[in-house]
Amino acid sequence: MWQVPFDSLLQIFVASMLPVGELRLGIPLGILALDLHWFPVLIISFMGNLVPVLPILLLLNWVPRLIPYFPSWVNKIWLFQNKRVVALHGKYSSYVSVKNSESKNLIILILLVAVPLPFTGVWTGCLVAWILRVPLNRAFPPIALGTLIAGLFVTALVLGPLEWLANILLIDAG
Repeated sequence: MWQVPFDSLLQIFVASMLPVGELRLGIPLGILALDLHWFPVLIISFMGNLVPVLPILLLLNWVPRLIPYFPSWVNKIWLFQNKRVVALHGKYSSYVSVKNSESKNLIILILLVAVPLPFTGVWTGCLVAWILRVPLNRAFPPIALGTLIAGLFVTALVLGPLEWLANILLIDAG
């Protein structure tokens, strides 16, 4: 199969875990900088990007329980934000259909994680899943699917121009 050094795999894995780049950083790093085949890079980036999902979702569920132990100004901000969210929900809930809202939330998660733009990805998807109160067992599959779609898309973007350039050069050379 492919001979891939362990240190290169580790670099890709860790780069894909970071909240700044995620697999949008890991895939170009592996394919362009480390000159590895796209398939193992995609798999390692996908796995590295999914590693933080469970800890993030579990830690976010502990935030409301930990707030009382913070200084009083943090409690005031937390209560103020909660009151705003409840007020906005009451104001706009008549405009939003509650029917099939869970499936809409899952589609939102898939799209949010799949689109390779700034401030989208696994970390933001976990935060949105927590805000939408999607349970952990229901949030993980759409986040994983969105990560796979994003990985395939980024891989195609990284390989596309390079393959096109190689074909152009071969045509001109021949």
